[in-house]
Amino acid sequence: MGWISQPQPGTLMLVCGSLHLLAKKAYERTLITASVRTPDQPDALSAIILSVVSLEALVEELVEVVRGLIPHCPEDSRARGKSLIEALELIEEGKGQLALKFQVAKLILSGTSYETGARPYQDFEMLLDLRNGLIHPKAFAVKSDQSGTSVDPVRRFREKLRSLEIIAEISGENVMAPLSTWVQTRATARWACNTSVEMAHSLFGTPAEDRLVQLLRTILASGFIKIP
Repeated sequence: MGWISQPQPGTLMLVCGSLHLLAKKAYERTLITASVRTPDQPDALSAIILSVVSLEALVEELVEVVRGLIPHCPEDSRARGKSLIEALELIEEGKGQLALKFQVAKLILSGTSYETGARPYQDFEMLLDLRNGLIHPKAFAVKSDQSGTSVDPVRRFREKLRSLEIIAEISGENVMAPLSTWVQTRATARWACNTSVEMAHSLFGTPAEDRLVQLLRTILASGFIKIP
């Protein structure tokens, strides 16, 4: 049987692109600020969280799209699609993290894994840490190291974000503020949205021409559009 150009009508309701659009709408509500790093822009928090949620939806929907496509694929693509479904479902059953799902999916689809110390994966990991820190503050609770010295994970993480030039510019020395205060900026919202775009498209990036991957890119990643 020949290739199909899209899933059968009415079989799937994909929301990953719509969730990304909501993240972009939240970013657009920060455009009223004078500076990209002006603090106190709560819509930036929505953009951050929705950017991650859109990627969570993409991976979940990837399984269902592949399931619908593989009956119409050549044997080699069918085998790869089945391997992808089995791997992602196994990770889900084991309550595996989103980062692991992307690494495994990337490896199966393209034959190569993400470089953990390079973009876009490096920014992706930071985005996940940021979302987790906003929703689960205990992730950044002050702890003591082996010598008994207090370690402030928020401060360490904030310095990573500062290197991206996206966190709030707050006057004064040694300002003490929660993580949510530092990231409520237009710059952070834009970075979050664009990181999700880069991850969505890079998942289906392969040097070889592969019809299955091309279809998946069109179906799942086309709704992820970068902010200039």
